[in-house]
Amino acid sequence: VVTVKVNYKLTESATDKIIVSGKFSRIASYSTNFSPYGNQANQQEIQNTLAIMSAEEIRNRLILFIEHKKK
Repeated sequence: VVTVKVNYKLTESATDKIIVSGKFSRIASYSTNFSPYGNQANQQEIQNTLAIMSAEEIRNRLILFIEHKKK
């Protein structure tokens, strides 16, 4: 099992005021086998996938924040 914990914040550069922040985690599992190389490759693939999923989640949350702020 691989867990990624994400904390993010968007700050205003001039004042360092936090505009929006949040945290979440993503969990995934992968199959193991008798090959150490195969296990490491599977783990790295899952870590890459979780990193992409986390980036997409942050993007989606920022889009929702911006859209909500426009109303």
